[in-house]
Amino acid sequence: MILDHNQLTSAGDILVVDDSPENLRFLVEILTHSGYRARPAINGELALRSAQLKPPVLILLDIRMHGMDGFETCRRLKENEQTRDIPVIFASSMTDTEAKIKGFKLGAVDYVAKPLNAQEVLLRIATHLSLSITQRQLQTMNSLLREAIKRAEYANRALLASEQQLTAYSKNLERLVLERTRELDEANRKLTDLSEHDALTGLANRRKFDEVWQVEWLRALRQNSPLSVIMADIDDFKAYNDCYGHQAGDACLQKVACAIEAQAQRSGELVARYGGEEFVVILPNVTETNAWRVAESIRADVEALAIPHAHSPTAPIVTLSLGVAGSIPGLDPERDASDLLAEADKRLYLAKEHGRNQVALPFRPVATLFQRVGPLEGNPADRSRDGAFSHANHASKISNMLTVCK
Repeated sequence: MILDHNQLTSAGDILVVDDSPENLRFLVEILTHSGYRARPAINGELALRSAQLKPPVLILLDIRMHGMDGFETCRRLKENEQTRDIPVIFASSMTDTEAKIKGFKLGAVDYVAKPLNAQEVLLRIATHLSLSITQRQLQTMNSLLREAIKRAEYANRALLASEQQLTAYSKNLERLVLERTRELDEANRKLTDLSEHDALTGLANRRKFDEVWQVEWLRALRQNSPLSVIMADIDDFKAYNDCYGHQAGDACLQKVACAIEAQAQRSGELVARYGGEEFVVILPNVTETNAWRVAESIRADVEALAIPHAHSPTAPIVTLSLGVAGSIPGLDPERDASDLLAEADKRLYLAKEHGRNQVALPFRPVATLFQRVGPLEGNPADRSRDGAFSHANHASKISNMLTVCK
């Protein structure tokens, strides 16, 4: 839940840190145009001094800078008691998984890839400002509740002389505590929802995915069971936004997210927005072969939406490229969770390189093979524990094709 725009713009200054004058001017302009108060800093040293003299409500921080880089600047901010609670969003062209993980470990709340998209930057800022404001409101409510309880205890001691007054006051106190508890529960629920879900699509966000991915990897390792992951990316999405506008782009993302989520309905399965137009699907207890089938079903469902895309070199409609990777962690001690994710990402780019709108196998894309037999039939809930669909004939056709590709 994102708060009212007036609440966000009046919350305080946003500190923008980038050693590129062009990037600095671009970010300050889009923030100012949207009603925010923006303060620029051309390097990490100036950013630290500015944050200590007048703490901002949020910091947008570049990583690659001369002198002190963004990682070191973030580390020092989090070591300072005066600035440690200020949300930090990294904005960088370093989009590799290792850089992102390092940023999150240092205490950053989000990561925006360059080249920057103005609407995405504003949406992420609004989300984390809402989260920060809600946290402060929760702290205030906790303080008020503690103060109310102290006053109640003092009054309780004063009313001990009268049993009737004490009884009446106790009932009133119970009511007050119950109301405050309900308010706190609701505030905590909203806070959890904000911290775990993408504001645009309603899917799990990157932070939630990282948590679940580690849990499922350890579960698969402990149970010696298969685990697969699908990386998906909307083809030529920048051209779509340029042609139809960001509002239509948002609607497109929501439709694609809905189609992907429809194929991951079993207990434990998770669909998350990984960033921009990229999505990721966790499939516990699903082998790599069956994960390919799920991915092809997703690709076919998105294609069936027939969302017009006049400027796509791939097709006249919106399409999806996907990469799949699977493993049985207990039988593959050489790899860890990040290796499997990186493998799925490589296969996604393999699908891109071979023409898009397809699912990539380990050695080459096989969308054409899947397309010959048609998209999968049936409900995702029909998959057995190892991920196989109950339609035996259809599964047999696909298995034969997979054998040829291997």
